[in-house]
Amino acid sequence: MTRGCDIVVFDFDGTLVDSNAIKSEGYDVIAARFDGGPAAMAEARKIPGADRFSVALRFAAHLGLPETEAHRIAEDYTRLVDDRVAAATEIPGAVDLIDALRSDGIELRVSSATPLVSLERVVAARGWAHFFDGLHGRPATKPETLRRLIHERGVAPGRIVVIGDGEDDRDSAAECGARFIPVGDRLPGERHALADVRKVLVA
Repeated sequence: MTRGCDIVVFDFDGTLVDSNAIKSEGYDVIAARFDGGPAAMAEARKIPGADRFSVALRFAAHLGLPETEAHRIAEDYTRLVDDRVAAATEIPGAVDLIDALRSDGIELRVSSATPLVSLERVVAARGWAHFFDGLHGRPATKPETLRRLIHERGVAPGRIVVIGDGEDDRDSAAECGARFIPVGDRLPGERHALADVRKVLVA
């Protein structure tokens, strides 16, 4: 039995599914369509954890394009990446960890910077919808999702564990008083393989 937490909140891309490169390549494809696009996209993506609509708005602004063009760019990006993410390789140990935590009676959530509609579509396409007690995506931010869980579920912040590979995962946990377990290869310092996370939770 896993002790010390009531809710585990997973990031999705790069945490449960090997899709960070897919999403990055999608931005590269979009940028290549515009004169000065690569430099503008590099600037637009500088904010960690930014969602596709925010990136598209900043990208369009750098190029002097109207907001209507930004919305079209975001829609094109969605068409480029969502099907590929749905078919992306599982991060080793992801499903085994989910199964183990469900057996322990832990409430499982996903919190992503992906728009909720896209997240729901991708998770359903993978046949994973039954794994989770809730999916949370944009327009809600990750701190907003954690605060909502604390309020609506009546759970102390320290009884929530965030598992993720990004600065936005780490920062949202710190902001809300939740515990954070880093995975993947993007954050500095000690990180954990998903296969070892249950042991960390029990410790």
